[in-house]
Amino acid sequence: MTIYRNPDNPVSDSLITASETRTMDCIDCHNRPSHNYNSPTVYFDKQMLTGEVSKDIPFFKKVSMGVLRETFSTGDTAMLKIADGISGYYKSDYGDFYAKNKNTIDTSIAAIQLAYSQNTFPRMKVAYDLYPEHIGHLETNGCFRCHNGSFKADNGRTITKDCNLCHTIVGQGNPEKMEYSNLRETLEFKHPVDIGTAWQEANCAECHLYLY
Repeated sequence: MTIYRNPDNPVSDSLITASETRTMDCIDCHNRPSHNYNSPTVYFDKQMLTGEVSKDIPFFKKVSMGVLRETFSTGDTAMLKIADGISGYYKSDYGDFYAKNKNTIDTSIAAIQLAYSQNTFPRMKVAYDLYPEHIGHLETNGCFRCHNGSFKADNGRTITKDCNLCHTIVGQGNPEKMEYSNLRETLEFKHPVDIGTAWQEANCAECHLYLY
């Protein structure tokens, strides 16, 4: 086993010396053996994909994320705030639409309430950002806790954060303009929205954690 030292941590050498050398196991990286707590953006998108949340309600995701941004003291409070916050918006700003589509809006609100209750538990102070998912790197630093270039072996080798170290990208883009790789080659990742080289300089979670 190669031991990587972090030059930014002056006590790392002493800790390594005092620690037992062992082979890394599954939960050094994968910390979710059972319960997964999804973020609002994740469970909202899943519900819209399955049709539990209607795609025909204007600005429904934006409104829902605005309400779910809040921290609620109890589950009952959350249910009331979610219902009142979302329905109140449509009653105020889209009165005619609300009157004609009340059942659709109410059904979609109920789906959001259910997903919230399955992923956030105010009384126990349990939420996705307090017990993050480290498999991946979109909403937390996850893999980038080690794959960041700062850990260096005695031979100078580092744990790189190059996308192609772990990912083989064979196709990317939108359905109208897809890019495909040639046989046994991989594409360089392109961010879906043009942000220049920012995606190479910052970790994904620095932006995506706060998208809702």
